[in-house]
Amino acid sequence: QLAAGFVYSTARDDQFQVYSVQPTGAGGATGGSASGSGLPPQQLITQTRSRSYNLLPTAELLIYPFAQDFFPFKPRFPGERGPSFLRTDLAALIGISMTSPSRDFLFGGAWFPRQKAVGIQFGLHLALRDYPPDNAALDTPLTQAVIVMKQKVKPGAFVGVSLSSQLFKDIFGYIFKQ
Repeated sequence: QLAAGFVYSTARDDQFQVYSVQPTGAGGATGGSASGSGLPPQQLITQTRSRSYNLLPTAELLIYPFAQDFFPFKPRFPGERGPSFLRTDLAALIGISMTSPSRDFLFGGAWFPRQKAVGIQFGLHLALRDYPPDNAALDTPLTQAVIVMKQKVKPGAFVGVSLSSQLFKDIFGYIFKQ
């Protein structure tokens, strides 16, 4: 089953940017500014975001371990027990962020109460983030002309709300029936 939702994650959300600046100064022998002296631009790394959380819109694939029954349970004889909520309401979840599908991955579970279109999702968020090399200082000119960012995995727990495709079917079905 496909679903969409929103999650709050404890994975770090850091973002770095490499930018170039034209050096300025006394101008040396020419007495003018450095911009006219032909000096090459200097590259710097700065941190543009530093958060200890993520808020993400997500798209998920829900995998139920048992077949789903779209009709409510009705006992056939007195004392017949209904199916356990473990069999009917819990699903494994694999998801991605809709804003950065190649950098934020979700693995966990979802709980949809029987015959409901809104559920709760929980699990592990793996965030791929680009970090500067360990020896690169922030906001100081780089000694190398080109800097290569290193990708690191930042894990975190997530919890959120998931909306199943049944909700959208119910909403649009009601609108177009009118």
